[in-house]
Amino acid sequence: MNNNFNWDRFKNVVRYDLAVNRKTTLVFFFVLAFVMFSSHAFRIVNALYTIENMTEMAGYTNFLPDKVLEYNACLDFSGGVTFIGYWLFFIVVGSFVFFNMRTKQQKIGVLVQPATHLEKFVTRVLWVTVVMSLVYLAAVMFSDVLRFLLCNIIDFPAIGSVTVRMFELPSELNFGDSSLAMKCYCLFTMWLSVVMMQSVYVLAGTLLCRNQWLLTTAVVIVVLLVWAQFSLEGFDFFMPDHHIGLKALLVLPVQLGVTVFSYWRAYKTFCGMQVINNKWINA
Repeated sequence: MNNNFNWDRFKNVVRYDLAVNRKTTLVFFFVLAFVMFSSHAFRIVNALYTIENMTEMAGYTNFLPDKVLEYNACLDFSGGVTFIGYWLFFIVVGSFVFFNMRTKQQKIGVLVQPATHLEKFVTRVLWVTVVMSLVYLAAVMFSDVLRFLLCNIIDFPAIGSVTVRMFELPSELNFGDSSLAMKCYCLFTMWLSVVMMQSVYVLAGTLLCRNQWLLTTAVVIVVLLVWAQFSLEGFDFFMPDHHIGLKALLVLPVQLGVTVFSYWRAYKTFCGMQVINNKWINA
């Protein structure tokens, strides 16, 4: 078979992958929707409890609860949870990149496909990035509808939309009196950090056979704690005049290097996958 990347063949692999993994995709959707709706419901119930308590105490303190403030606080909480939750989900779901190769039969089904390793690998990376992002967005919208129905049932004003609020939050990020160059740098490094972390999880999802996300998260937490302990102290990212420092610029090639290496190493590991591998590591 021609080892070059073929667009028509790649589209067939994508269609096949989506069809085979539709049940897994639906499971992700319903789990995400349930978790987000639970967080919305928890905050709404807490707001109702706060308003009722403050109303009862109003006769003693002459202080009436600001209901509008509580309603808006619910919306801000739900919007913040979904916004932060997306980036955490985007990172961790990378470890499920080869969730479709858990059993011997699944491995045979993937390896015998008439396509190159590059086409299969890119298809799976797109599944954990583009497809899972769309699944998350659909879950946010579905949980938002459930939130609206819950508010109507318990007679709680459903102010605003969590989905809209989630998209508004990035524009409200505040970097103080920083220069335009520094603000752009911060936004770019934040985005690149997320991509870098996701690439690490993709590598772990390719290399490990069991408990990929759990083991990777434990290792990442330890590494971050060690790095924070020994590297952050005295590390001045920015100059006193709020401009980018030289050390801050050195972070970019490190992030790019880790990202490229992780995806490259994941691809090479996938190329060497066999039907029967070590039960812990694909090697």
